[in-house]
Amino acid sequence: MVSKFSFFAVFFTLLGLYPSFTLLESSQQAYSGGIASAGRGTKYIIQLKAKTASNHLSIDYLYVDGIKIPVKILDSNKKEVNNFEKGSLISVIARKHTEDRRKNEPAFVPEWVEASFPINYNGAAVLSYCLNGKQRYSKIKQFKKLSSENKP
Repeated sequence: MVSKFSFFAVFFTLLGLYPSFTLLESSQQAYSGGIASAGRGTKYIIQLKAKTASNHLSIDYLYVDGIKIPVKILDSNKKEVNNFEKGSLISVIARKHTEDRRKNEPAFVPEWVEASFPINYNGAAVLSYCLNGKQRYSKIKQFKKLSSENKP
């Protein structure tokens, strides 16, 4: 017999009224390369526990600091994945990368674009995702700052 809770959880998930993931932690880390042309930037790491599988949930963009950044999904082994199961621990990674170029080098084209939050919100960031074909947004109050990573 299906419990009343299970029935309502499925019903509200399909309507998009039940959270499709649990936010475990959000952090940011500044990084830089050893030479100017290697670039520098900020990596945003959002750890989630999926409450539904990737066939119902896709995570698109992170809106932060006046920009919109496409995201990558990593599994618990830090491997980039396109699919995940209900109950999976995943990391959403977004990078705001910039490069310093010399005069004669081709222009750097960032993955991110300038954009304001798609919803009315005054917190740190907004995570954009699609649940059962409907666009949704999750608010991120703040990011824990990690120590900088300087690569040789």
